[in-house]
Amino acid sequence: MAKRKELWGARKLAGASFTTKKPQPEKQFAAETADATGVDKSTVTRAVSRAEGVTQAAN
Repeated sequence: MAKRKELWGARKLAGASFTTKKPQPEKQFAAETADATGVDKSTVTRAVSRAEGVTQAAN
């Protein structure tokens, strides 16, 4: 989950576009992932926290 969050952030930074439409507020990582997976936003937030707390040696 931590790696997915990292990749999501990189995609958002790289995906900046220039449009004439009124900008829509961007969803945060947890909200976007929750919508895509069908789980609650707090579940995603907890999973990210757990994944970030795991050391590389444990992987």
